[in-house]
Amino acid sequence: MGLIRKRRKEAQIMIRDSWQKSEKYYAKGVLIEVRNGKGALREVYGSTKQASFMTLMFGDKPLFQLQGEEYFCPTCEKMIRSGYGLEQSEEFFQNKLNENVDNVSFLEAVEGIKPILGLLKSGYYIIVETRLYPTDGNGHLFCEIPDSHEYLPGTCMYYYGDLSWGENRPHFTAGTEPYEKLKEDRIEYYEKHPGARALAYYMDGYMTALIDGHHKAMAAARMHKDFDALVIIPCGKYRIRNDNGQYEVYIGRDTFRWSCNEYGLDWNLAEADGAAERFGEKEINQILYQIDKKQKNDVTKAFCELAAYYPTADEAAALDKAGENLEGRIQKILDGESFADVQYLIKALVILKHPRTLETADYLIHQEKYRDYRYLILKEMVKLEKTEKMEKWMLNTMIEFEDDSPEIRDLILDYL
Repeated sequence: MGLIRKRRKEAQIMIRDSWQKSEKYYAKGVLIEVRNGKGALREVYGSTKQASFMTLMFGDKPLFQLQGEEYFCPTCEKMIRSGYGLEQSEEFFQNKLNENVDNVSFLEAVEGIKPILGLLKSGYYIIVETRLYPTDGNGHLFCEIPDSHEYLPGTCMYYYGDLSWGENRPHFTAGTEPYEKLKEDRIEYYEKHPGARALAYYMDGYMTALIDGHHKAMAAARMHKDFDALVIIPCGKYRIRNDNGQYEVYIGRDTFRWSCNEYGLDWNLAEADGAAERFGEKEINQILYQIDKKQKNDVTKAFCELAAYYPTADEAAALDKAGENLEGRIQKILDGESFADVQYLIKALVILKHPRTLETADYLIHQEKYRDYRYLILKEMVKLEKTEKMEKWMLNTMIEFEDDSPEIRDLILDYL
């Protein structure tokens, strides 16, 4: 009697919650439940005697990796490297991603990537629609991530100081297929037809791994723009003690969370550490060997010049702190409303070359309640391009404050 091969159940993808961009949520999104997932696209965690590693895998190919001494420390920076293991796999080609965002709604796009979502492990995932910079946040274009062996900003929660931390949220991305596989005609197509979505997998801090959309990201980089993307964020499960001292179970990640009881979520479907699979030291060393064979150690001058148009991780943190409605924030400050993070506001205005930067800075440095921020404000202002108007303003500012603040005098003299 022949053996009867069991037929694998098809993956089931269900949307369990959805929301719009708001003060609570930095981007519109959905919570999805994956059952009977194939587990081909997954995170694996493991350690060697030297360090710990979280690696995004597609089958047996490493796509992207974070390395840390204490990996699960939420404020510890990590090293990054790309495995470049994805080479235009057919599994990730979806027409809905290639259409303009104005023609395909967010929910239609999510529906279109369900075949990709079926490649995940069973569990809960967040899909957000946001915009990504085509860099790693540390001066490198997405397609050329050097193995610098440095712990880098943007790989963990950003620390502003004074016991204040930023959000973990996607800003940057690293390619997972070799640049050499990109086709010039496809890059040119997306230069002429911007607005298509890419697909990325969220890792930690500000970092994502680019799953689909390398041509779109390169087109955006050439035009010095960011690009639309759907980002997959794996969820974990955890317990929170309520006011009665009892523990309630939740599914979530960072600032996103859902009560299992309230939303009818399956606690047993999720894993304690999100979607991470545990690997032994031997398996991790095999992954490291694969990555070492493909990792780029040199960087191209032209790519570095493209990357220089984008914010660094520190600057992205300042933009987050300042908020999106800068015009509204400026007007409230000029109307007398206090703002505790004026140095980040000025930093954001300088980064964006906002037309009201000088007006805002001049107002702030002349307010007694912001006197402790004067040097920090001017430290950002000296990054602006020299013009006759700027030089005159700097000179007048130095004359006004140099007796009380020698450090301001020295800063402006260096600028002039």
